[in-house]
Order: sequence, then C-alpha cells, then structure tokens
Amino acid sequence: MKVAVIGIGLVLHLIAVLLFARNAQAQCCSDRLGEIRSRGVLNCGVWPEVPGFSSEHRGSYVGFDIDICHAIAAAIFADAAKVNFVPLEHIEQFKQRDDVDLVVRRLTWTMSREARANVTFGPIMFYDGQGFLVPRSRGITTSAELAAGPICVLNKERHPETLLNFLEDRHRNNKLVLVGNDREAEQALARDRCEAYSADISWLAAARAGFAQGVAHYVILPDTVSKEPLAPVMRTGDVEFAHWVRWTLFFIIEAEEVGVTSGNFNSLGPRSIRVRRLLASSPGKEVAADAERRTSAILNSVGNYGEMFERNLGVDSPLKLDRGLNRLWINGGLVYAPPLD
Repeated sequence: MKVAVIGIGLVLHLIAVLLFARNAQAQCCSDRLGEIRSRGVLNCGVWPEVPGFSSEHRGSYVGFDIDICHAIAAAIFADAAKVNFVPLEHIEQFKQRDDVDLVVRRLTWTMSREARANVTFGPIMFYDGQGFLVPRSRGITTSAELAAGPICVLNKERHPETLLNFLEDRHRNNKLVLVGNDREAEQALARDRCEAYSADISWLAAARAGFAQGVAHYVILPDTVSKEPLAPVMRTGDVEFAHWVRWTLFFIIEAEEVGVTSGNFNSLGPRSIRVRRLLASSPGKEVAADAERRTSAILNSVGNYGEMFERNLGVDSPLKLDRGLNRLWINGGLVYAPPLD
C-alpha cells in the first residue's frame, strides 16, 4: 500500500512538473513575431502628448518615439509604413491589450516597474532626468543658485516626490507648488509665483517650445536630480520579438557611429569593414540573405540615431535640446551599441 501511495505521489509530482514546464514555456516563448508577420502590421503603443517625442501633426503621428516604431516595422517588413499606432496613457493599458506589441512612450526603466508589471525593457534610447526650467532673465545657471522661493513641479508620476527628496537631502525648504499642466507653470513663472518649473528634461523642452516666449525667454538648467532612462517596453515572454527590437535600435546607433546616414548609404565609396558588417547585419539567420533590404528600409525611413535626435529633439528642432548624455560614447555621451557581428 505504501509503495502504491508513493507511486501515485510520484506520478502526480511528474504531472505537476510537466504542467509547470509547459506554463513556463508558454510564458517564456510566445510567438509574438509570428503574430506580427501574420497580421502584416506592427501595433505600437504611444502617448501622443509630448511634442518632439510623440504628437499628432496634420493627421499623422510624428516624433522620436514614432520614428522608433517605424524603424522596428522597417526591420520586420522592410517597410516602415507597416505600423499602427495605439494611444496608451499608462503601462496598465498595455497589459490589458494583447494586440499591442510594444510600447514606446517615454517610460523610465526601473527594476520595480519591470518586475511588478512583468515586462521587459529594450535598450535605453534616451537618457533623461528631472531638472529645472527658469526664466533666462534671472541669470541662473545651476540648480544650486535657486533661492529659497517656491518651485512649480509637474504633478505627474514621481516628479513631486523626486524633487522633495532632492530638497530634503540638501536641507532646503523651498515650497512646492503642484501644477497639472504646462500652462499653469507658464503663468506661475510669468507672475513670479514660482522661480523655477521642475519636470523631466524631455518634458521641459516640449513645454518650453509651447510657451508664448519659448526658447528666447526660458532656459533649462544643465543639472538633473534623478536618473530617468527611457526605453521601449515589451512583454517578458516575447523573446524573439525583443531580439528584433534590440537589433533595430542598436543598428541605428551603430550607423551613426560608423558615419552611415539616410543620405549616404546608397552612395558610399569603398566601404570599411565595419560599414560592410553593419549593412549586412541581421537579427536572425533566416533573414540574413535579405539583410540589406531591411537595413536600407530603416535608413530610408528614419536614418541613424543622430539624425532621429536632431530632427525631433535637437538644436534644429523646435525643442532646441542639447544632446548631453545622449551623445555617442566616443563623443562623451552614454549612447553605445554592442558589436552587431
């Protein structure tokens, strides 16, 4: 009888192990890439509320985040137009919408967010941080020069908490004035109700571009009070798809480093070994023979990382944002791609 019980227990244990392994495999290795190919379009979650990153212009979405979605579609289909944009206000909506393949919308990569939401972040595409915007006329050049006056802070996400911690650590007692939008902040600055406006640098640049007096009247201070690495978000089980996303984003970074642009990749003279490897690289053996068609589609649609940055966010754009940490590593920044060979 004891042997029979042990035998039944062993069978039940083996069944449990098999079911666990099956569920783990299903969680680990979904065929998101196959679904996208069968559907014929990439569904990309965005938040079209921050000019420069994602906004609506003449019936189309434009911006840095939008370009990333186009680049991924170009990698998968060799056609950057095969992308459908889905407005998502927060990450919980992504979890509820299985038809949305990834989210590209100024999300900060944090360990707790990744673990709690059961998602996987892709490569960091923009190094951000909470900072300060001040009227240029005040002559303030760093946050250390801010007086003890009130500071307006955007009442979204972690901005008030981050600023409060920063002030407490430095034993400063500035009053925080919570504002719900940029218009409130602009009015408070104009009426001297606040001596500065605090939010992420990327947000401040977009806000300044919309202010009546804009860049001519307001300056964003160079120092930041937090680390906000922005990266695209995918589901943890979409392993192969995540590999394609990483390859795409590293490709556009490497393209800038080796000097390949949307304007010259078709007319380059004798190519260096790195350029040849770049244009012949691919995210998988099954598409290696078709690599140049895909890499050409990416460059044709969005160009390299530097082109994307300058067009949407840089000094030639309405945001007039300095690249700062978003320079290539060879230029003193943090932007870096691993070898693609």
